[in-house]
Amino acid sequence: MGTLPQYGTSMAAVRGHLESQQLSNSSSLDVHTLPVVVHVVHRGSAVGVEENISDAQIFSAIDGLNQDFRKLAGSNGDGAGVDTYIQFELAKRSPQDEPTNGIVRVDGRSVPGFEEHGVASIGGVYGADQVAVKSLTSWGGADYINVFVVPEINGNNGAGGAQGFAFLGPTLDARDDIVVLHNAMGLVGNVKPETNLNRTLTHEMGHHLSLFHTFSNTSSCSEEINCAVQGDEVCDTPPTTVNDVNCFTASCEGAILENYMDYTPQPCQNMFTAGQRARMRSCLETARLSLLESAGTTP
Repeated sequence: MGTLPQYGTSMAAVRGHLESQQLSNSSSLDVHTLPVVVHVVHRGSAVGVEENISDAQIFSAIDGLNQDFRKLAGSNGDGAGVDTYIQFELAKRSPQDEPTNGIVRVDGRSVPGFEEHGVASIGGVYGADQVAVKSLTSWGGADYINVFVVPEINGNNGAGGAQGFAFLGPTLDARDDIVVLHNAMGLVGNVKPETNLNRTLTHEMGHHLSLFHTFSNTSSCSEEINCAVQGDEVCDTPPTTVNDVNCFTASCEGAILENYMDYTPQPCQNMFTAGQRARMRSCLETARLSLLESAGTTP
Protein backbone atom coordinates (compact mmCIF):
# COMPACT_ATOMS: atom_id res chain seq x y z
CA MET A 1 0.00 0.00 0.00
CA GLY A 2 1.26 3.47 -0.68
CA THR A 3 0.88 6.84 -2.22
CA LEU A 4 2.96 8.64 -4.81
CA PRO A 5 3.72 12.38 -4.77
CA GLN A 6 0.86 14.76 -5.36
CA TYR A 7 0.83 16.84 -8.53
CA GLY A 8 -0.62 20.24 -9.36
CA THR A 9 -1.74 22.96 -6.96
CA SER A 10 -5.27 21.80 -6.15
CA MET A 11 -4.51 20.87 -2.53
CA ALA A 12 -4.21 24.54 -1.57
CA ALA A 13 -7.90 24.87 -2.35
CA VAL A 14 -8.59 21.79 -0.24
CA ARG A 15 -6.85 23.29 2.79
CA GLY A 16 -8.82 26.50 2.39
CA HIS A 17 -12.07 24.55 2.52
CA LEU A 18 -11.23 22.43 5.56
CA GLU A 19 -12.09 24.74 8.43
CA SER A 20 -15.80 25.02 7.70
CA GLN A 21 -16.02 21.29 7.00
CA GLN A 22 -14.42 20.39 10.33
CA LEU A 23 -17.03 22.48 12.12
CA SER A 24 -19.93 20.83 10.31
CA ASN A 25 -22.35 18.71 12.27
CA SER A 26 -22.16 15.24 10.74
CA SER A 27 -25.94 14.96 10.70
CA SER A 28 -26.07 17.85 8.23
CA LEU A 29 -23.62 16.36 5.74
CA ASP A 30 -24.84 15.36 2.30
CA VAL A 31 -24.06 11.82 1.19
CA HIS A 32 -21.63 11.93 -1.72
CA THR A 33 -22.02 8.97 -4.10
CA LEU A 34 -19.04 8.45 -6.40
CA PRO A 35 -18.93 6.48 -9.68
CA VAL A 36 -16.29 3.76 -9.91
CA VAL A 37 -15.13 1.88 -12.99
CA VAL A 38 -12.99 -1.22 -12.47
CA HIS A 39 -10.56 -2.08 -15.25
CA VAL A 40 -9.36 -5.68 -15.01
CA VAL A 41 -6.08 -5.81 -16.94
CA HIS A 42 -5.28 -9.48 -17.44
CA ARG A 43 -2.87 -11.69 -19.38
CA GLY A 44 -5.36 -13.69 -21.41
CA SER A 45 -6.97 -15.78 -18.69
CA ALA A 46 -10.71 -16.49 -18.70
CA VAL A 47 -13.09 -14.48 -16.52
CA GLY A 48 -12.85 -15.70 -12.95
CA VAL A 49 -9.40 -17.24 -13.45
CA GLU A 50 -6.24 -15.79 -11.87
CA GLU A 51 -6.03 -12.01 -12.26
CA ASN A 52 -9.16 -11.81 -14.45
CA ILE A 53 -11.25 -11.73 -11.29
CA SER A 54 -14.98 -12.42 -11.27
CA ASP A 55 -17.74 -9.86 -11.22
CA ALA A 56 -18.69 -11.18 -7.76
CA GLN A 57 -15.23 -10.37 -6.41
CA ILE A 58 -15.49 -6.84 -7.80
CA PHE A 59 -18.97 -6.36 -6.35
CA SER A 60 -17.62 -7.43 -2.96
CA ALA A 61 -14.85 -4.82 -3.21
CA ILE A 62 -17.42 -2.05 -3.64
CA ASP A 63 -19.37 -3.51 -0.70
CA GLY A 64 -16.17 -3.43 1.35
CA LEU A 65 -15.52 0.20 0.48
CA ASN A 66 -19.00 1.17 1.56
CA GLN A 67 -18.69 -0.78 4.81
CA ASP A 68 -15.55 1.17 5.65
CA PHE A 69 -16.45 4.64 4.41
CA ARG A 70 -20.02 4.52 5.76
CA LYS A 71 -19.09 2.74 9.04
CA LEU A 72 -21.93 0.30 8.46
CA ALA A 73 -23.24 -1.24 11.68
CA GLY A 74 -22.14 -4.83 12.20
CA SER A 75 -19.72 -4.74 9.25
CA ASN A 76 -15.93 -4.89 9.09
CA GLY A 77 -15.93 -1.09 9.01
CA ASP A 78 -17.92 -0.58 12.21
CA GLY A 79 -15.11 0.78 14.37
CA ALA A 80 -14.49 3.78 16.61
CA GLY A 81 -14.29 6.24 13.74
CA VAL A 82 -16.86 8.24 11.79
CA ASP A 83 -19.24 7.76 8.92
CA THR A 84 -17.66 9.79 6.12
CA TYR A 85 -20.97 10.10 4.23
CA ILE A 86 -19.02 9.10 1.12
CA GLN A 87 -20.12 5.99 -0.77
CA PHE A 88 -19.36 4.26 -4.02
CA GLU A 89 -21.25 2.68 -6.92
CA LEU A 90 -20.07 0.92 -10.03
CA ALA A 91 -20.75 3.14 -13.01
CA LYS A 92 -24.00 2.66 -14.92
CA ARG A 93 -23.14 5.01 -17.79
CA SER A 94 -19.99 5.06 -19.91
CA PRO A 95 -18.27 8.22 -21.19
CA GLN A 96 -20.13 7.58 -24.48
CA ASP A 97 -23.50 7.58 -22.64
CA GLU A 98 -23.89 3.84 -23.12
CA PRO A 99 -25.12 1.38 -20.46
CA THR A 100 -22.37 -0.33 -18.45
CA ASN A 101 -21.94 -2.48 -15.36
CA GLY A 102 -18.83 -0.49 -14.44
CA ILE A 103 -16.45 -3.36 -15.23
CA VAL A 104 -14.03 -3.32 -18.17
CA ARG A 105 -11.75 -6.21 -19.08
CA VAL A 106 -8.70 -5.79 -21.30
CA ASP A 107 -5.71 -7.94 -22.21
CA GLY A 108 -2.57 -6.03 -21.26
CA ARG A 109 -0.04 -8.26 -22.98
CA SER A 110 0.46 -5.75 -25.78
CA VAL A 111 2.34 -3.46 -23.37
CA PRO A 112 6.04 -4.37 -23.05
CA GLY A 113 6.85 -5.88 -19.68
CA PHE A 114 3.27 -6.42 -18.54
CA GLU A 115 3.06 -10.15 -19.16
CA GLU A 116 6.32 -10.78 -17.32
CA HIS A 117 6.08 -8.33 -14.41
CA GLY A 118 2.73 -6.53 -14.31
CA VAL A 119 2.77 -2.77 -13.68
CA ALA A 120 5.59 -0.59 -12.33
CA SER A 121 4.53 1.99 -9.74
CA ILE A 122 7.65 4.08 -10.31
CA GLY A 123 10.52 4.16 -12.76
CA GLY A 124 13.48 1.87 -12.41
CA VAL A 125 11.62 -1.22 -11.14
CA TYR A 126 10.23 -4.32 -12.84
CA GLY A 127 6.95 -3.90 -14.69
CA ALA A 128 5.28 -2.16 -17.59
CA ASP A 129 4.94 1.60 -17.76
CA GLN A 130 1.78 2.43 -15.85
CA VAL A 131 0.66 5.15 -18.25
CA ALA A 132 0.91 2.75 -21.20
CA VAL A 133 -1.16 0.13 -19.35
CA LYS A 134 -3.80 2.58 -18.16
CA SER A 135 -4.08 4.17 -21.56
CA LEU A 136 -5.49 0.89 -22.89
CA THR A 137 -8.77 1.50 -21.11
CA SER A 138 -8.94 4.54 -18.77
CA TRP A 139 -12.18 6.52 -18.73
CA GLY A 140 -10.48 9.62 -17.36
CA GLY A 141 -10.39 10.74 -13.74
CA ALA A 142 -12.67 13.76 -13.94
CA ASP A 143 -15.99 11.87 -14.04
CA TYR A 144 -15.03 8.43 -12.69
CA ILE A 145 -12.76 6.86 -10.12
CA ASN A 146 -10.73 4.41 -12.20
CA VAL A 147 -9.55 1.30 -10.35
CA PHE A 148 -7.06 -0.91 -12.20
CA VAL A 149 -6.81 -4.55 -11.14
CA VAL A 150 -3.46 -6.05 -12.15
CA PRO A 151 -1.58 -9.36 -11.76
CA GLU A 152 1.63 -7.89 -10.36
CA ILE A 153 3.06 -4.59 -9.11
CA ASN A 154 6.80 -4.06 -9.50
CA GLY A 155 7.27 -7.70 -10.48
CA ASN A 156 6.05 -9.09 -7.14
CA ASN A 157 4.12 -12.02 -8.67
CA GLY A 158 1.05 -10.97 -6.71
CA ALA A 159 2.78 -11.68 -3.40
CA GLY A 160 4.48 -9.31 -0.93
CA GLY A 161 5.56 -5.74 -1.49
CA ALA A 162 3.21 -3.16 -2.94
CA GLN A 163 -0.41 -4.31 -2.83
CA GLY A 164 -1.68 -1.12 -4.44
CA PHE A 165 -0.82 2.49 -5.13
CA ALA A 166 -2.52 5.79 -5.84
CA PHE A 167 -1.71 9.43 -6.46
CA LEU A 168 -2.88 12.44 -4.51
CA GLY A 169 -4.10 14.58 -7.37
CA PRO A 170 -5.84 15.36 -9.53
CA THR A 171 -2.91 14.70 -11.83
CA LEU A 172 -4.98 15.53 -14.94
CA ASP A 173 -3.53 12.56 -16.81
CA ALA A 174 -3.66 8.74 -16.95
CA ARG A 175 -2.05 8.41 -13.50
CA ASP A 176 -5.10 9.83 -11.73
CA ASP A 177 -6.48 6.53 -10.49
CA ILE A 178 -5.97 3.56 -8.16
CA VAL A 179 -4.06 0.33 -8.85
CA VAL A 180 -4.69 -2.83 -6.79
CA LEU A 181 -3.38 -6.38 -7.02
CA HIS A 182 -6.02 -8.85 -8.16
CA ASN A 183 -5.67 -10.90 -4.99
CA ALA A 184 -5.90 -7.88 -2.66
CA MET A 185 -9.21 -6.70 -4.12
CA GLY A 186 -12.54 -7.65 -2.56
CA LEU A 187 -13.97 -9.72 0.27
CA VAL A 188 -14.54 -12.96 -1.64
CA GLY A 189 -12.96 -14.80 -4.54
CA ASN A 190 -9.27 -14.98 -5.41
CA VAL A 191 -8.00 -13.00 -2.41
CA LYS A 192 -5.10 -13.67 -0.05
CA PRO A 193 -5.90 -14.25 3.64
CA GLU A 194 -3.84 -11.22 4.65
CA THR A 195 -5.76 -8.89 2.30
CA ASN A 196 -9.28 -10.36 2.34
CA LEU A 197 -10.88 -7.42 4.18
CA ASN A 198 -10.40 -5.11 1.18
CA ARG A 199 -8.30 -2.70 3.24
CA THR A 200 -5.91 -2.15 0.33
CA LEU A 201 -8.66 -0.55 -1.74
CA THR A 202 -9.93 1.45 1.24
CA HIS A 203 -6.41 2.73 1.94
CA GLU A 204 -5.74 3.69 -1.68
CA MET A 205 -9.15 5.35 -1.98
CA GLY A 206 -8.17 7.46 1.01
CA HIS A 207 -5.09 8.60 -0.91
CA HIS A 208 -7.19 9.30 -4.01
CA LEU A 209 -9.38 11.59 -1.90
CA SER A 210 -6.33 13.49 -0.55
CA LEU A 211 -5.36 11.60 2.62
CA PHE A 212 -1.70 11.10 3.43
CA HIS A 213 -0.41 8.26 5.58
CA THR A 214 -0.90 9.00 9.28
CA PHE A 215 2.90 8.83 9.56
CA SER A 216 3.53 11.09 6.56
CA ASN A 217 6.42 13.56 6.90
CA THR A 218 6.99 12.45 10.50
CA SER A 219 10.34 11.28 11.84
CA SER A 220 9.64 11.43 15.59
CA CYS A 221 6.84 11.37 18.14
CA SER A 222 7.23 15.08 18.91
CA GLU A 223 4.14 17.27 19.07
CA GLU A 224 3.43 19.21 15.89
CA ILE A 225 3.58 22.99 16.03
CA ASN A 226 0.92 23.39 13.33
CA CYS A 227 -0.98 20.16 12.70
CA ALA A 228 -2.82 21.65 9.72
CA VAL A 229 0.34 21.76 7.63
CA GLN A 230 2.62 19.22 9.31
CA GLY A 231 2.58 15.44 9.23
CA ASP A 232 -0.55 14.16 7.52
CA GLU A 233 -2.15 17.63 7.80
CA VAL A 234 -5.02 16.24 9.89
CA CYS A 235 -5.23 17.50 13.46
CA ASP A 236 -7.05 14.60 15.11
CA THR A 237 -4.51 11.97 14.04
CA PRO A 238 -1.68 12.15 16.62
CA PRO A 239 1.91 12.40 15.42
CA THR A 240 3.35 8.97 14.73
CA THR A 241 5.97 7.15 12.76
CA VAL A 242 4.93 4.10 10.77
CA ASN A 243 3.08 1.33 12.62
CA ASP A 244 3.53 -1.98 10.83
CA VAL A 245 4.18 -4.55 13.56
CA ASN A 246 0.85 -5.62 15.06
CA CYS A 247 -2.41 -4.28 16.48
CA PHE A 248 -0.98 -3.56 19.93
CA THR A 249 2.53 -2.10 19.60
CA ALA A 250 2.47 1.60 18.74
CA SER A 251 5.59 3.41 17.56
CA CYS A 252 4.37 6.59 19.30
CA GLU A 253 2.11 7.08 22.28
CA GLY A 254 -1.46 7.85 21.19
CA ALA A 255 -1.07 6.50 17.65
CA ILE A 256 -4.37 5.28 16.19
CA LEU A 257 -3.50 1.74 15.19
CA GLU A 258 -7.02 1.24 13.85
CA ASN A 259 -6.65 3.94 11.21
CA TYR A 260 -7.00 2.88 7.57
CA MET A 261 -4.15 5.18 6.56
CA ASP A 262 -1.45 3.50 8.66
CA TYR A 263 0.39 0.28 7.77
CA THR A 264 -0.96 -1.89 10.56
CA PRO A 265 -2.24 -5.38 9.65
CA GLN A 266 -5.75 -5.36 8.17
CA PRO A 267 -7.53 -6.82 11.25
CA CYS A 268 -6.52 -3.69 13.21
CA GLN A 269 -8.01 -1.25 10.76
CA ASN A 270 -11.59 -0.03 11.05
CA MET A 271 -11.75 3.77 11.10
CA PHE A 272 -11.32 7.21 9.63
CA THR A 273 -11.26 10.22 11.98
CA ALA A 274 -13.51 13.28 11.74
CA GLY A 275 -10.54 15.28 10.47
CA GLN A 276 -9.86 12.77 7.73
CA ARG A 277 -13.53 12.88 6.77
CA ALA A 278 -13.35 16.65 6.52
CA ARG A 279 -10.24 16.50 4.35
CA MET A 280 -11.73 13.94 1.94
CA ARG A 281 -15.02 15.81 1.65
CA SER A 282 -13.17 19.07 1.07
CA CYS A 283 -11.20 17.40 -1.71
CA LEU A 284 -14.47 16.29 -3.32
CA GLU A 285 -16.06 19.69 -2.96
CA THR A 286 -13.07 21.49 -4.51
CA ALA A 287 -10.35 19.63 -6.45
CA ARG A 288 -12.55 16.65 -7.36
CA LEU A 289 -15.89 18.42 -7.67
CA SER A 290 -16.43 16.89 -11.12
CA LEU A 291 -16.96 13.49 -9.45
CA LEU A 292 -20.00 14.90 -7.63
CA GLU A 293 -21.32 16.36 -10.89
CA SER A 294 -20.72 13.17 -12.90
CA ALA A 295 -23.61 11.32 -14.54
CA GLY A 296 -21.66 8.07 -14.18
CA THR A 297 -24.07 6.52 -11.66
CA THR A 298 -27.17 7.58 -13.59
CA PRO A 299 -28.62 4.76 -15.75
